[in-house]
Amino acid sequence: MGTVSLQLVGQSPSGTVYRLRDAVVAVDGPAYSETWDTEDDPDRTSLSADVDVGEYEVELAEGWRLERLAPPEPPVTVDATLLSDNPLAFAVSAGARTRVPLRFRVEDGDVELDQGYDIEIEVEEPLPPAVTITSVPSPTSDSTPTISFVVTASGAVSTECRLDGGAFAACTSPYTTPALSDGAHVIHVRATDGMGRTGDATAAFVVDTVAPSVIITSGPTQVVYSTTTTFTFSASGSPTNVECRSYARGAPSGAFVSCSSPTTWAVQFPPPPASYAPWTFEVRVTDAAGNARSATWDYATAIII
Repeated sequence: MGTVSLQLVGQSPSGTVYRLRDAVVAVDGPAYSETWDTEDDPDRTSLSADVDVGEYEVELAEGWRLERLAPPEPPVTVDATLLSDNPLAFAVSAGARTRVPLRFRVEDGDVELDQGYDIEIEVEEPLPPAVTITSVPSPTSDSTPTISFVVTASGAVSTECRLDGGAFAACTSPYTTPALSDGAHVIHVRATDGMGRTGDATAAFVVDTVAPSVIITSGPTQVVYSTTTTFTFSASGSPTNVECRSYARGAPSGAFVSCSSPTTWAVQFPPPPASYAPWTFEVRVTDAAGNARSATWDYATAIII
C-alpha cells in the first residue's frame, strides 16, 4: 500500500501562501478511482487516500482557481495557468518517496502543488524589484535638481521617493525634487511589486546655490602707456576655476582665459587715429556646482602722439 495526497495550502520561500480552491480532482488507478472536491470541507489543507502500489493518473477539472493568502487581508484570486500535463501520470511505489507536481504559472512565479509522499508546496518566484539611481547631479546649483532612476522587475511595480528620511510619496523617473536648502541631502527610491516585495536605492548629493566671491585689490589707477599692466585679486568660497579677460569698456566680449593673482596683462592700445581707449578688466570665479561671480576694474590706455 501507499498514500497519495494533495496538499492544498503551502508557503513559498518568500513567505507567500497559496491555496487551491474550487478544484475537482479525479484520481484513477489499479484499485482506486475517486473524485476529490476541495470544497467538500473548505477548512481542510490536504486531501489523501491509501492506495495500492501501481500506475495512476490525476486530472484537474475546469473551474479551479488559486488564492494568495495574506492575513488579515482577504484572500486574492491570482491569474493562473496549469502547465503540467492534465491528466498527469504518476506511480506509487512501496517504500519509496514519490513526488509528482501539478505546476501552475501565476503572476508571482511557478507554483507546485504536489501529490505523493511527503507532499509540499513550492513556489519559484521572480526576483524582487531592483532600483538603480542612474543620474543625480552633485554638487548642483539647482535647488530643485532632477534625479533619474531605473527599476528592473518582472511585473508591474509602484515607485516612491523620499528625501532626507521624510515620508515616501509616489514618483516616477525623472524625479524633480521640491526646493531644497543648501547642503547635503539623500534621495531614497523604493519600488514595490504586486507581492509586496521591495527594492530600493539611495544616493547622496549636495545643493550649493552660493557663488564664490572675488575682489580685485589692485590695478592701474592712471592711464597706461606701457605694453603691460598688472592686476591682483583675491577669491573665497572654494572656486574651482579662475578666468580673466579684458574688453572695450561697455561692450563685454572676448573669451576668458585661465589666470591667477597677480596677473600681468598685455595692454591693448587704441587703434589709429585714436590716442586714448577705455577698457574693463574682468575676473570670473566658478565653483564645482557651476555658481559664478565676477569682479571688474576699469582702466584706460593711451599712446603718445
